[in-house]
Amino acid sequence: MVVAKYGRHGFAPFVQEQVDALRQQGVDVTTFAVKGRGIGGYLHNIKPLKKALQAVAPDLMHAHYGLCGLLCNMQRGVPVITTYHGSDINDWHIRQLSKISIWFSVANIFVSDALLHMVRYRRRAYVQPCGVDTTLFYPIDKTEARKRLGLDSKHHIVLFASSYTNAVKSPNLAKEAVAGLNDSNVCLIELNNYSRAEVALLLNAADVLLLTSKHEGSPQVVKEAMAVGCPIVSVDVGDVRKQIADTGNNYVSATRSSTELTSLLRKVLKNNQRSNGREKLIKNGLTNEAVAQSLCRIFQQAINDNIQH
Repeated sequence: MVVAKYGRHGFAPFVQEQVDALRQQGVDVTTFAVKGRGIGGYLHNIKPLKKALQAVAPDLMHAHYGLCGLLCNMQRGVPVITTYHGSDINDWHIRQLSKISIWFSVANIFVSDALLHMVRYRRRAYVQPCGVDTTLFYPIDKTEARKRLGLDSKHHIVLFASSYTNAVKSPNLAKEAVAGLNDSNVCLIELNNYSRAEVALLLNAADVLLLTSKHEGSPQVVKEAMAVGCPIVSVDVGDVRKQIADTGNNYVSATRSSTELTSLLRKVLKNNQRSNGREKLIKNGLTNEAVAQSLCRIFQQAINDNIQH
């Protein structure tokens, strides 16, 4: 059983796509949607979750995010594996609750080495970033992508990696970096309120993806950009440096300076070349299919260990 927060538009895309990929591997997956806000909202899910467990009787539970892991571990009949995505470790207060989940879960998955290092935990710990649907995120002609989206083919497009309303993503830093180009032909677009298919088109239409977050785990949008060959300019956050290492026309800023980000954006726009990130992504086993196979091995090991104990 996969347990995850259920938002206004359903499960987070990477959760739903991982569920779909596991099913394609032959795993019998049921889902439980955690609804409500704050700690109280999580606590209201205890009885519904226990009722669902009685009806389904799963071999194990896979919780996404530390608070879901904590919720799942409030019962001790079914073993729990928890994946930590970033905010559940990067935020000090939530990290303390996540540590309880870490202690009681039979296995813990961190989407980046940095998150694992922050909790200084090694028992039953795995580092496994989420995968990308490479059948949806694949390279197409930039002009064609813009035509489908109704975007001007003459402008340079910088795609901001999130919504302007998300303070953690530092939208003002991104705006300052683009303003530093002093080029009216450059358009900054926020990645907000688009369907998954539209996101794939936007990454193909953009000249460069710009990431300025204060903290991250393993940002999906970076891997999705790699999958379509969209160049990336990012601050040094999460596992971005590791993911784009040894790829062309992708850059990580050594500082959070808007001036340096502007310089890197100018370099990418001048190059006017796509990236070979897709090759690196596939080589690193970060397609949804490869990640699902990795998770199956982790699940089976946890089930075997539980039987032995």
